[in-house]
Amino acid sequence: MIVQRKFTTLRLAVLSAFVSAAVAIPAQATPQPSPTPVATLAQYTFPTPKERFNRYANEMFGPTALAKCALSAGFSTLRNTPEELGPTWRGAANRFGSGEFFRK
Repeated sequence: MIVQRKFTTLRLAVLSAFVSAAVAIPAQATPQPSPTPVATLAQYTFPTPKERFNRYANEMFGPTALAKCALSAGFSTLRNTPEELGPTWRGAANRFGSGEFFRK
């Protein structure tokens, strides 16, 4: 029962942090971008195979992908889903590994 209260308190703290961040971001003044001409198909240059590979590798294993996977594993650990892994560090590591290396 005590562990469940701790998770509930932690969940509420994380949720309030996200809500306060979401409210604070739109309040900032953003400069209006100047209109740029739209590129036509004739002006577009296709990426080289090396550029395509670099984009793929960055999307799969880059800092953004790792952060998304870590957040997902953290929230799944808080919710304890799937229950077989348990709300432990080992369970969080298994969720992180499953999310990072076995993506659909």
